[in-house]
Amino acid sequence: MFKTNFNSISNANRKGLSLVEIMIAMVMTLIVLGAMMAAFSYGSAEMQKGRASIELNNRLITAEEQLRRDLDRITVEVKPHHTLPALPKGFVEILDGPQTDYNNGSFDVPFTYVDGGGATMTGGTAYTHGGNELVYGDRDDFFGCTIQSDGKAFRGRFNNAILESHLAEIAWFTIDTPGAIENPGSNTHRMVCRRQLLIRPSLGTLLTAPSAVAINAFFAQNDISARIDPSSGDLVANSLADLAIRGNRYAHAPGAVNPASNTLLTGTLPLRSNSNHIMFTSVAAFDIRVYSPDSALQVILGVGSIADVGDHSDACSSRPGGIIGMSVPDFGGYVDLGKASGILGSPASLVGVPYTEQVYDTGTSQYNRNQPDDGGANGVDDNANGIVDEPAEGDVIAPYNTPVRGIEFTMRVIEPNTKQVRQLTVRKSFVGE
Repeated sequence: MFKTNFNSISNANRKGLSLVEIMIAMVMTLIVLGAMMAAFSYGSAEMQKGRASIELNNRLITAEEQLRRDLDRITVEVKPHHTLPALPKGFVEILDGPQTDYNNGSFDVPFTYVDGGGATMTGGTAYTHGGNELVYGDRDDFFGCTIQSDGKAFRGRFNNAILESHLAEIAWFTIDTPGAIENPGSNTHRMVCRRQLLIRPSLGTLLTAPSAVAINAFFAQNDISARIDPSSGDLVANSLADLAIRGNRYAHAPGAVNPASNTLLTGTLPLRSNSNHIMFTSVAAFDIRVYSPDSALQVILGVGSIADVGDHSDACSSRPGGIIGMSVPDFGGYVDLGKASGILGSPASLVGVPYTEQVYDTGTSQYNRNQPDDGGANGVDDNANGIVDEPAEGDVIAPYNTPVRGIEFTMRVIEPNTKQVRQLTVRKSFVGE
């Protein structure tokens, strides 16, 4: 009764895509999506680089402004004070560690990190780049001084309260990033810190006969400049005059009134883990140099006989392929303490005990009065040259018996995610105009 024409149905004209055509369309779609993803990824990476560059530049500007303010507010002249009858009102200290731009040696110098609980955070595998690394360089220097507020008082923590003072002791230095282990060849785990401690001598005794752990814990939790009283063994608050002695300063070993024996501590450093103390978290170089007017300049011959002029401590002068020519008839330049020529470029020395560090210290007359019969303070012309109690007659004097005319800070930092490198150079002249 009912008859269906299957042939007519199967032979009917039907429109559609074949399997091959669908697969080709899918492949083309994937190619377009891949290109769009690559474009978005590239754009995102460039935006990240841009944001990182802006943030890095802002941090450099902040660090530069802070460093310039510190240098402008120093409480003493940057010159030896060992001829003055009284203690100077503060100090300036510049320490040049063993690292150089050519061979920056071990990153454990000068000290590691001690957290608020007194635990030592260690790390720092020795790393030597052989002279061809242009990013990483000298970053074990130390700068300390006393500063005076130019208006608004400095603020700091003491026993969970906030105190103010118009005087402060500061220190600029680098340490290993807490908990980070150095990776030779791609090292970024070093940070620049600035520690600020209020000078409040009215606080008197802070701790009675404390242990080393208690002292570290105090500095980790408080921002007060303090020293160990040699007569009582107590931790007492510093005055400006107290800080003229190296052993009374932050991160220095207490001991005899002798600048050579009051060295910078090695192995541990009491530092409060606070972002306000950390200027940069990934630093490739932190180099402090001083102007030496009698340091000889030299000709350096590079590739293709291209001549350049560099100071005696220039890293290029030691780089393979660089030939040092004869000295040019000119002098004066910024040099590393003890690693160049001239009075400030030569190794530190003093009467009596030799220095184990290359350090510039403004000094004090107390260094010549540490013994009852000290020739520098006995009122007698001991060397019979017509001058009574001159520095040469004393047991010890400041390591460099000359003023500092200028100082240069170089900070080279790395953005850890994008690997961008920026360098900041700050110079300060101490010569009056």
